[in-house]
Amino acid sequence: MMLLIVSGASRGFGQAVAVEFSKTNNASNLKAILTARSLEGLKKTKELMIAGKEHMEWDISLHTSDLGNMETLDNDLGEMVKAAKPFEQYDRIIIVNNAGSLGHLGEVAKMASVEELSRAVDLNITSS
Repeated sequence: MMLLIVSGASRGFGQAVAVEFSKTNNASNLKAILTARSLEGLKKTKELMIAGKEHMEWDISLHTSDLGNMETLDNDLGEMVKAAKPFEQYDRIIIVNNAGSLGHLGEVAKMASVEELSRAVDLNITSS
């Protein structure tokens, strides 16, 4: 069995990766843990993953999390680890770390605050 963990799975590249894995793997061979800030986006990703295969029993766990928020990160990651256990059942674990944000698309000197710059660094660098 394979464990697939995708951050930033609510749209774009993360969503495409999750959907592609569902196309190339049988539901009985795949456990997916999807995380993003948008629950609605995660629900849409799950719908796309099971489209045409609704008769199969899928194990897809959705977790809303802001991986750039250091105050909630430990708890959020703990919930994802609980959803994945026991790890011994997997012969492969694939992690697609796609969390990120374009944030403010301007010069760093024109960012609104030091906090905005710090948040961008936290999400795009330290969450990986």
